Amino acid sequence: MDLKTNMLRALGLIAIVFFSGSVEATPIPVGSTWQQFVWEDLGVISNILDCTLEDTGCSFPQGPNSEFIALPPWTLPDTFGGGILQVTDAEYSGEQYIVVELLAAINDLVDLIIGETSVPAQPDQEVFCGFDPDTCFITNGISSGSFVLSPGPHALFIIVSSGLNGGGTGFFRVVPEPDSLLLILAGAYALWRSRSRVTARAAI
Repeated sequence: MDLKTNMLRALGLIAIVFFSGSVEATPIPVGSTWQQFVWEDLGVISNILDCTLEDTGCSFPQGPNSEFIALPPWTLPDTFGGGILQVTDAEYSGEQYIVVELLAAINDLVDLIIGETSVPAQPDQEVFCGFDPDTCFITNGISSGSFVLSPGPHALFIIVSSGLNGGGTGFFRVVPEPDSLLLILAGAYALWRSRSRVTARAAI
């Protein structure tokens, strides 16, 4: 059984515990502010640190336009009107993330997976983007992704599926409609500007 299957089965068990009421969930603030999470090891379900508390071993700086979020599962209420979940790695390239939906875990293991972020740059082509999530989200070689969330409740978890052991940090945010479309267009424009500068420099 591979690492991904093991992680998903473990998340299914967490979902059962979550629905029993014995696991406290963390509401997701919906809007343009990024939520920063810090993790310790690859493929470990309980690897997320609660950096909202003191003395939890969080050594990463807080990114601009972001706030640390408490432990998952991260939830959206029944009144959520739908939107876009944006996820990005930070600092150095190498990590890739799986986004899962705990509300589907009991009924269908396949539907548990919302999606996986983009493949990061190869180790010999390492990319650095710092700790600004807006910059990291549009940087080539940094793993990121956008995922549609339907209206209604959600219980989300993010797993580090590949990368270097030893810990790292990433960001996510949930942007409601129609703001999500504006952010996607702004991100596409920023990416186009970035690539245009690279092409112009190469032509000199």
